[in-house]
Amino acid sequence: MADFPLLFSPLKIGSFTIRNRIMSTPHHTAFTDPDGLPGAREIAYWVAKAKGGIGLIGSHVHGIHASSGNTFAQPAVLPKFRAATEAIHEHGAKFIGQLWHPGAQGGSLVGASP
Repeated sequence: MADFPLLFSPLKIGSFTIRNRIMSTPHHTAFTDPDGLPGAREIAYWVAKAKGGIGLIGSHVHGIHASSGNTFAQPAVLPKFRAATEAIHEHGAKFIGQLWHPGAQGGSLVGASP
């Protein structure tokens, strides 16, 4: 990788050090449990990326308000993401979420509807 000498070097962001500069960006996998939260299949997907050497893994979107779906304020959310984070950390990668809200233009599929 002579053309990209920094690609495999660590990157420090605040108090975190990422093992390299390779990131799997946040995206929807359709691997969530029926409740929209990470289950065994999605966690295995992220862990495989960590085992493969990716330094930073982004998860799917996280609601910032109850009208945008699952939020970290709901009791069931944190344990599932804690399990995912711990499994990913076991293999040397970091895990980051993507905050989201559909806004005024959100359709009924992602927001509350009458």
